[in-house]
Amino acid sequence: MAGGLLLLATTLLFGVNPSGAGERLWLGAFGLYFQPSELLKLLLIIYLAAYLADRREIPRRGALWPAVLGPMLLMIGLALVLLAWQEDLGAALLFYLTALAMLYLAWGRLEHVLIGGLMFVPVVAAGGLFDGRGLAASLALGADGVWIGTRFIATPEARAVAGYKDALLGLAEDGTVISKSYTGKTCRVVRTEWTNHFEEHPEELQPFPQQAVASMKAGVNHLGGEDGLAVDSSREFMPCGQGVGAIDTLVPAGDIVRSMVAEAERVMEQIASTRR
Repeated sequence: MAGGLLLLATTLLFGVNPSGAGERLWLGAFGLYFQPSELLKLLLIIYLAAYLADRREIPRRGALWPAVLGPMLLMIGLALVLLAWQEDLGAALLFYLTALAMLYLAWGRLEHVLIGGLMFVPVVAAGGLFDGRGLAASLALGADGVWIGTRFIATPEARAVAGYKDALLGLAEDGTVISKSYTGKTCRVVRTEWTNHFEEHPEELQPFPQQAVASMKAGVNHLGGEDGLAVDSSREFMPCGQGVGAIDTLVPAGDIVRSMVAEAERVMEQIASTRR
């Protein structure tokens, strides 16, 4: 385990990316590359299995002493710090959840999993968010971040069938509807002839996934299809949120992020200034 941590730390100084750009999470030489975090996952399982097997009876004897939990928490903590430093947050989350699962399998105490889970539960705000004001409001109410959907569909980078982005740019807030007509599950979408038909004939709706299959066979569901694919936009499946009414231009995704953060900072500074 210590060797795996050392290799992971080495990427902070000598890490590379085989593509030549992006996060440097690999070590390599002579055209060969490997990612230490992948090796560390295997070493974590071996380490925790051996460590917990030797101490399996301890919880039955009473309290868990720092001398028992300390070495294990130190190794896990170091791994999480290094992964977070690399900005490899997906691996850090997987690492953390694996440790919690093995702790429960070894000692069978659900409170350990609950406590560990509560320490790592982010709150994400979603719905009707499209600018920095919404970001600032969400953070002020205690959210750790925001989930932005429709605003990022209306970007040059987003893959979308023909007419999808144009429909979003020209849509008012009341141009959306919550419908089961495309998948059998509720989803807010652009109101179309297809959604209108099933509002008038709800008895024709099928449960998921039969309704999703039906909409695909009818040629009105190409979600995730090829960019620019020609479709009938008067009937096509086009999910979107209520914030769509505030979107009227295509803006690069990077510019959206920067402008949202800058606007949120201005709003939060204005709020803070009123309290001085």
